[in-house]
Amino acid sequence: GDWICEVCDKLNFGRRDSRTCIGCKKRKPKIDTEEKVKRQPLLKAPCNKNELDPFLDFFGISSSNSAFQNVRIIHRKRERTFVLVSAPVAALSISEQWGAFREAGISLITMPTIPSGEEESENPKHTDITTLFDEAVPLLALHAKKRHINISTISFQKALAQSIFEDLKKETAETERIKTTIDLPLTPLCGNGPWYESHEIATEPGVFIVSCACPLKGDVGRFSFWCRRHTDGSVTTETSSRVLAAMLVVVHTYLEVTPAEGERNNLKWMGVD
Repeated sequence: GDWICEVCDKLNFGRRDSRTCIGCKKRKPKIDTEEKVKRQPLLKAPCNKNELDPFLDFFGISSSNSAFQNVRIIHRKRERTFVLVSAPVAALSISEQWGAFREAGISLITMPTIPSGEEESENPKHTDITTLFDEAVPLLALHAKKRHINISTISFQKALAQSIFEDLKKETAETERIKTTIDLPLTPLCGNGPWYESHEIATEPGVFIVSCACPLKGDVGRFSFWCRRHTDGSVTTETSSRVLAAMLVVVHTYLEVTPAEGERNNLKWMGVD
């Protein structure tokens, strides 16, 4: 297995199958591997409750929710990245700088770093979510009881179309790829007025999640994206354009296949008679 040199603290991966350190060439010590794993520090320890609870509370998720028991934090100079990993990966975590740790997990959110000597409660800005990662949105949508709205499939399609339409004006490398792959008339799908004006959204600024359901033959496909509400009341969609485009193709196809039944089931799922 992987081992850390006791002389130079260099990480040596077990796949090298070498008995000497890659850094100082010192011979690998003869110690029990399991004992060495237990001594590995930092990200192996559970996430500090004072740091994790504000994040969970923001979305109305219980601190006892088993889905978030293996959250770890990568600390950087100006921000903290919350990462969800499996128990085996958490047990092998070596340091906050270990790149493989983040690659093997799901990056959830980023928050500002707490200055040394301050407590989380002393500055509410420390609990601001600066980024919500696209890969985390479906998981958070399953558990979030706050900062999460469910809308009809037709409204969801309108929101996707409007967001993509605005993104295509930027002419970036990503939007150029979308232009060559998406074959849908966006203008008719955009409708009239901003999609969010017809929905009750949390009044305070910040991030929130939008979801819809596509029930079909006993199964339910769920789609979600994340947005940011600004102090002037406007809303911008923050999920990447390529993800939005992929969802739009699926949702549009779904509505074409089941235009009436699909929307009726969707409203029932939302609790609308």
